[in-house]
Amino acid sequence: MSGIFPETVAGGLPIRNPDGSPTNPADVHNAYVPAPGYVSDCELTALPTDCTARIEARQINAIVSEVLSFAECPDAVGPWKCNLPTKLCTSFNVWETNYTVEIKAYVDASIAAAVAAAEAADEGKFVNTAGDTMTGDLAMTKTSPRINLDAFGTTDAVIASKHDSVLRWQMKLGDTTAEGSGGIGFDFALFAADNGGTPAATPILR
Repeated sequence: MSGIFPETVAGGLPIRNPDGSPTNPADVHNAYVPAPGYVSDCELTALPTDCTARIEARQINAIVSEVLSFAECPDAVGPWKCNLPTKLCTSFNVWETNYTVEIKAYVDASIAAAVAAAEAADEGKFVNTAGDTMTGDLAMTKTSPRINLDAFGTTDAVIASKHDSVLRWQMKLGDTTAEGSGGIGFDFALFAADNGGTPAATPILR
């Protein structure tokens, strides 16, 4: 056995079975036992409180080495300030300063990718209110179904039909002609298009 754990020949007592279960030896207090899933290639031991065991210089050296190694991991260049009790905290702050921007960028990119994927997955399920193209029929089944076209200013409200992407018919429910007197309202016009998709100059119905 080696490392930070007390040697059994020096009185150290195993605190965990090979299957990872705690052994709960008598007179061993405040010894942390990792969960069974935590793998160890050596026997985990602890010191009893009855003074029958001792911790040796090599265990002290191993513990100090573990702390020093951990401080070096987040801050590879140090320095190790021997008279300060905050070396691990300082090392962590160096690591946080060096990697916070990169971690944030990675997290932000991951979130953006997830949002984009979710939006792409939902794109075919909903109609975009800013304008969209449907690949299926639209059916309204309700009492008094209604389609509302609200044209602003001098614009017209149009329903157009195409064939092979070429305009064939165009119906204007109120065109750009100003309203006349007598409350007759806007004009209604139905235009046919020629083979090239250009609407006729004169409507079929007015």
